Amino acid sequence: MSRMDIRKIVTKLGGPTAVAKQFNTSRENISMWYQKGVPWKYRHRFSILARAAGVKVPSGWEHF
Repeated sequence: MSRMDIRKIVTKLGGPTAVAKQFNTSRENISMWYQKGVPWKYRHRFSILARAAGVKVPSGWEHF
């Protein structure tokens, strides 16, 4: 997933602050996802939220 895709999904989910609350982490950590990608431990939940927002995610993310 590209950085732009991650940014698009985070924006659709209410921005970095809202996503940080959903993942019980800091806004800064969410902003790091733009550079480093979504950590494995968050990918499953992130894919569920992205699909709910109408955004396609890479195949297989729901299994992590």
